[in-house]
Amino acid sequence: MKLFSRTLFFFIGVVIFQSALTIFFVTGVITRSNEVGARVELEIEANAVYENYNSWVRTIWKTLIRINKDEKYQALIENPKMFYSRNTMEEWFDEIILLSGIDSIILKKQSGSPNEYILSGSVSFPYKDLEKMMSRKNHPYIELREIDGNVYLVGTLKYVNKDILEFFIFKKIDEQFYRNLPLHERSVVFLATYSDVGTGRFFDEDIFKGIMTPLFLDIPYKEVYNLELEEGSFNAAFQKLGKLQKPDGEEDLILILLISNEPYLTILAGINKILLSVSFAVGLFTIILSFYLSGRITQPISRLIGAMEGIRKGQSYVKVISNSGSEVGSLLQGFNEMASQLHQDKISMEKYINEITLLKDYNEKIIHSLRAGIVVLSNELTIEKVNSFFLENFGKEEAAVLGRYIGDISIDVVDKSVIRNIGNIICGKKSSWSEIKRTKSVVYEIKLYPLYAVRSYENGQCVLEINDVSRKYELEGKIFQAEKLSSLSMLSAGVSHEINNPLGSIMTNVQNLLVEENNEETRTSLRWIEHETRRIAKIVRELLDFSSSELDKNKEVEINSCVSDVIRLINYGLEKEKKVEIINEFQTNLPTAVISSNELKQVIINLVQNSIQAIDGTGKINIKTYLQKNRKKVCISIKDTGSGVDEEAMLHIFDPFFTTKANGKGTGLGLSIVYGIMNKNSGTIDVKSKKGFGTTVTLEIPVCENVK
Repeated sequence: MKLFSRTLFFFIGVVIFQSALTIFFVTGVITRSNEVGARVELEIEANAVYENYNSWVRTIWKTLIRINKDEKYQALIENPKMFYSRNTMEEWFDEIILLSGIDSIILKKQSGSPNEYILSGSVSFPYKDLEKMMSRKNHPYIELREIDGNVYLVGTLKYVNKDILEFFIFKKIDEQFYRNLPLHERSVVFLATYSDVGTGRFFDEDIFKGIMTPLFLDIPYKEVYNLELEEGSFNAAFQKLGKLQKPDGEEDLILILLISNEPYLTILAGINKILLSVSFAVGLFTIILSFYLSGRITQPISRLIGAMEGIRKGQSYVKVISNSGSEVGSLLQGFNEMASQLHQDKISMEKYINEITLLKDYNEKIIHSLRAGIVVLSNELTIEKVNSFFLENFGKEEAAVLGRYIGDISIDVVDKSVIRNIGNIICGKKSSWSEIKRTKSVVYEIKLYPLYAVRSYENGQCVLEINDVSRKYELEGKIFQAEKLSSLSMLSAGVSHEINNPLGSIMTNVQNLLVEENNEETRTSLRWIEHETRRIAKIVRELLDFSSSELDKNKEVEINSCVSDVIRLINYGLEKEKKVEIINEFQTNLPTAVISSNELKQVIINLVQNSIQAIDGTGKINIKTYLQKNRKKVCISIKDTGSGVDEEAMLHIFDPFFTTKANGKGTGLGLSIVYGIMNKNSGTIDVKSKKGFGTTVTLEIPVCENVK
């Protein structure tokens, strides 16, 4: 009896101890598993929500790129009259909205007051909000913007010409934005800013005030577990989406994801209850079935421990075989489901890694597509990365420049000044630097700015950007010349008017004195005065012609015929001591050009006379006419074998009153008048010359619109 009692109490003690140990061990395992599952679940849900946001950001980027490359967009910026074909524009917008899934598109044209708009899509805005919409940058970009109390992803594309065209692409971030995501029913998603705390939007204001501190605002992503609110326990993820442009300024926009822990807590309580029940049941039957039940319990647990060990060692998928329908079997089934979920999570993670790799490749393509030289330099001033444009523009091989000191790369524009400022950027002494560098034939704009890491703002690398701005500077020079001539033409008109009045009086009195005077010596002096007065009148007429800016839209001329008449007249007046041969090369069947006959004759006479005066003794003047390949302009080329013009004088050849001829042989208005005539008729003039090698002048005159 004592043995039985001792055995009974021994087995009861063993059962109690084993039951307690089992409850403690299994509960711990499940608790840890739930914690791991909660972390994985929160990460998956947060990634899904944030990836949904990023997918829309990529969609808007792709839409901006598609618009920028679209033929209709190119036609719009080349011909702003397309803006008024609203049906065509709205059909185009509807097509873009259908393909991309965005909410609305607004095209804004700034051509005066008021501005003009074309709107399309499911979201409309009050006029006061439309007026406030404007692009803050000259390149395409995406931003978060609060409009009329709602949050939108806004993509902006700007084009500046005579008018300012601005595209705005809108995607509203609201409940519908995340409705189609495969989120768990326990998940709640909403947006907030730090200023929203205290407005009643949260479950427990005091707790959220503690979390959303100024210190937290510097952290892009944060997870909080077992957050106790009035509604229960939650796991939360806080993700910064970026700066939200609000009517009263900008503020960080935070994406908040809440996942309830209540189901996990309920399951854990249920498991504990089941384990207690099993323990009591085992205690009642332990006297008879202790050894039998012992084997039935320990073996599955051993398999479970072995499976857990396999997971710990990194096995992708582990399954515990169990044919039992007891609580232990349910436990093993739960473990199998958990292992299966972990396996699926690993597959999902690998998928995300592949997507990140693709995104990195995409960013690499963007950098290599930029039409500017990009060089990334380390804190030791060695080259870490270059794009294709830099290599092509400077004739370098990537393998030959990577890892080398920037000063060892033989590039004219990268001198000691640039290298010194690179060091200042890396050390944080300067936030940016730019300068214009000129070579023999190209003008470059050099820019330096620090390279910031994604989650760190410590200076350690520098970005060198080299842009070819030669064309820009050439256009600015032409604009400066046109403005200078326009200002001088106004002055010329006034001066000519004031000179003509006393000049007429002088001419009349001189002619009267010639009639009355009989003294030959006096008459000779009067004739000299008359000759010089007529010379002054000629200069005044040239000034008046130079100041004229009216454009007759109906005038047109046949180029070959007009040039032939001028050459025939000039041949009569060629100086006998000069043997100048004028050679004609006319293309037949040229269309008429938009310029009057008198204006063209004046242009040809001035240019040919300049060529004759530049030829000392014997020489040739070749006059050639031809039609551009696009058939939009007729060209006249006048090439001589004269003395040419040096580089210093070439900078001033169109300046009024500038001449290289001896005193008395030129007024300095010839090329200025030619430039003015070509400019007011929408034509162009190009002069190429080198001292001692002659000069070539090319005129381009628009073809009449009615000529096909």
